[in-house]
Amino acid sequence: MNIGICGGTFDPFHRGHLDPVLAIREDMQWDRVIYIPAWKQPFKTDRESASGYHRFSMAILATQNYESLFVSPIELERGGTSYTVDTLEMLHSMYAGATFDWIVGDDAATQLTLRGARSRGACSCARAGEARRSRAHHLRPE
Repeated sequence: MNIGICGGTFDPFHRGHLDPVLAIREDMQWDRVIYIPAWKQPFKTDRESASGYHRFSMAILATQNYESLFVSPIELERGGTSYTVDTLEMLHSMYAGATFDWIVGDDAATQLTLRGARSRGACSCARAGEARRSRAHHLRPE
C-alpha cells in the first residue's frame, strides 16, 4: 500500500492543503492520503492556534467527499510537540509493509530537515496552484 502523509497545523484547513494533493495523487500512486493535524508544530511554537478538536473537524469536513482521503488524530492524541519522525514510527507500526510519502507544502519545505525522516519515508512537495507531477519535488531516502 502506498500512503501519502500530510501533516500540519491546518489552522484553518483550506484549498491549498487539498488541491495540490488531489492534483498529484494519481501520478504519485497513493492508495490513500492521511492528513494528520499536529498538536503543536515545532516551527510554530510562538503562536496560538485553534483547538485540536476544531482543526481536526475542519480537516474532516474538507475531506469527507473523497474516498481515499483520511484524517488521523494520532498527533492530537499523543500531545506535545509533533515531530514527523515520531509520527512515521507510529504509522509504520500501524501499516506494516506500507510505503509512505511525506507531503509538505512549499511553506514548510524551506524549514525542512530530513534527518530521521529520510530513513522512514519519502518527501513530496507541491505548490498550491501549481500541483502537477512535473512540478512536485519528490525526494526518496538515501
